[in-house]
Amino acid sequence: MRPALRAHAAATLAVVERDARLFLSYRLRPLMLLVGPVTTVTLFYYVSRLLNPAALGSADGYFAYVVIGVVALGVLTAALGTTPVALRQELVAGTFERLVLSPFGAIRGLTAMMVFPVVQALFVATFTVIYAALVFGMEISWPDALLAGPAALLGAIAFAPFGLLTIAGVMLVKQALGGVSILLTAMSIFAGVYFPVALLPDALRWVSEVQPFTPALDLLRGLVSSAPTTSEPWLDVAKLVGFTLVLFPLSLWALARSLDISRRRGTIIEY
Repeated sequence: MRPALRAHAAATLAVVERDARLFLSYRLRPLMLLVGPVTTVTLFYYVSRLLNPAALGSADGYFAYVVIGVVALGVLTAALGTTPVALRQELVAGTFERLVLSPFGAIRGLTAMMVFPVVQALFVATFTVIYAALVFGMEISWPDALLAGPAALLGAIAFAPFGLLTIAGVMLVKQALGGVSILLTAMSIFAGVYFPVALLPDALRWVSEVQPFTPALDLLRGLVSSAPTTSEPWLDVAKLVGFTLVLFPLSLWALARSLDISRRRGTIIEY
């Protein structure tokens, strides 16, 4: 069993190294990766100076609220939307067949492809919070903020099944990426990235409770900025673990089924 685990870990690290080398081969990519967060945080800082958000106490409270929302949205996008796009590129370039034919297998290979984007998103999230704290004086809640990394990783794992389901859709119909943008937009609105979910109409507020983004945001805000939260941290953790335990096996099953169907159709490496 242990040799098999070591082999799978080595193969996963090989996929991550491949993705990292490809990313770094574009010399301006690391710099451009940080331009977006800097621009967004700067913009919302000055927007917050124009507002008097009673629901969040102060302009500084709203600024911290939005910063954590943007950080969590970046992790969600990495877990949900980056790998399906990368899969499309693999199919177009004709390199996906190497994963299909490798001993590692297509399912493990596709899951491993999600690791580098999530690690990258966690790095950008850390940079964003540090930038907001150093440049604009956003208050950080110490030592609770030290738990934000594990909390963000737990959130990314809870988001991952949605990414696997999207990958399954790409394998079947080759054009499922439009749904990713819709899903990201809907989850950001109903989870409260830019405003509290309490402001949503009563008829729509239930949507915030049936997906993992809301407890992930709530948990991160409580840990990093001591912002008001809608539930206890332990309950947020329990929700994220529950979403993971329920959705991960289902998403892996759906991915396996999509690969089987694609093999039978002879379309597994078509784009």
